[in-house]
Amino acid sequence: MFSVIMKIATKILKRYIQESIMPELSNERMNEIKNEVNKIIKLYNIPDFDFDLIKFLSTDEDFEIQMQYIDDDTTGLLFVDDNNKIVNSNSNRLIVINQKLINDEEFERKRRFICAHEYGHFVLHKKDSVTFARRDTKNKETIEEKEAEYFAYCLLLPENIIKLIFKNESTLNIVNNMVKDGMTYSEIIADLFNVSIKKANDRLKELNVLNSTN
Repeated sequence: MFSVIMKIATKILKRYIQESIMPELSNERMNEIKNEVNKIIKLYNIPDFDFDLIKFLSTDEDFEIQMQYIDDDTTGLLFVDDNNKIVNSNSNRLIVINQKLINDEEFERKRRFICAHEYGHFVLHKKDSVTFARRDTKNKETIEEKEAEYFAYCLLLPENIIKLIFKNESTLNIVNNMVKDGMTYSEIIADLFNVSIKKANDRLKELNVLNSTN
């Protein structure tokens, strides 16, 4: 029993330390990322709903997306080489998703978010580098990881559309009726935007839209 308590205490302490010392994104930086995403949305005329991210990355941005067995802690890999095709790939741009995730019941949604995250690294962090690579894990602790994660939220869960859903009387009534029928707000948003329930829930908390409905 004591060892179990110590493990829990250690986990809580580790999380507290991480949250205390890990830098957060400034409002200015968040606005910069939102602006970058909005430029992409306008440039490619990306729809508010039914956005086929995988097709977009493959067709418009020339990414190849592969599934490979990699270590358990790694969710995705990004490789870019402006001058040469990536090894074992037909493109200069490659996103690799951990094959082990395929057994997850929300696999397609999680794969989609991982791809958006990797695309965020490409847009925000590659800059003038000829070659560029990233390995992403389940921990999003560095500034660059948080930036790529926020990029993915902005791309797949647009702030203006979500706020409109909860501010517009007609759509809010529909959503509230669905909640009365047993769904949660997070499940509704997850289904609507094709993301995992956790990502939908985190985005709703960040945007603070549920408090505004009370």
